[in-house]
Amino acid sequence: MFRTTIWSDLEDAAAGHASAVEGFVARYRPPVVRYLRQQGVDAQAEDLAQEVFLRLFAQSALERGLAAQGRFRSFLLGLTHNVLLEHWRAQRALKRGGAARHVSFDLAQHDLSAHPGPSEEETFVRCWQEHALRLALERVGEEHPRQGELLRRTARGETPAQIADELGRPAGQVRVDLHRARKRLAQRVREEIARFASDRAEYEHEVAAFLARLPGGS
Repeated sequence: MFRTTIWSDLEDAAAGHASAVEGFVARYRPPVVRYLRQQGVDAQAEDLAQEVFLRLFAQSALERGLAAQGRFRSFLLGLTHNVLLEHWRAQRALKRGGAARHVSFDLAQHDLSAHPGPSEEETFVRCWQEHALRLALERVGEEHPRQGELLRRTARGETPAQIADELGRPAGQVRVDLHRARKRLAQRVREEIARFASDRAEYEHEVAAFLARLPGGS
């Protein structure tokens, strides 16, 4: 079920179907860009993300991903890490060649390991979760604007009592509405996870991790 969703979407995009490419990149590019920026890349993050997806859609990369039968997110992180690794090496070459003015971050802080380490993986997962949660919140807001607003306000630290006082509504009703909003959000989070999870075990693990991040701990 899960594998069919993510890899079939990727195959459609790799085949050059315009709508598939646009939808795939729109869904998975933001966490890649955010990760690159958190790794020290700033102005070039968008360009590097573009390179990641060009490689992702390449037939050879797609075949490797399908053959590995692993987790899509890990596969995407591997591609992103390789692009970042090449970027750092190019920047170091520029610095050695006297073009230090082009270097926008401290290269010495980066370990040019051939594979992403635990800290890189943790950062990528966090960027991924934040983006997926944002997508789920947007869907709730589109489906039920009042619930979406409640979730946004509680995420900013407002209490049901404060919201009720401002809106002139009973606090009990606000709490009921907020409970319903969190249930809706949890369902949308599950649907986002099902888009990329490779199997049931990954799905259940991701659900537990994501739900712990929901506003109010739902």
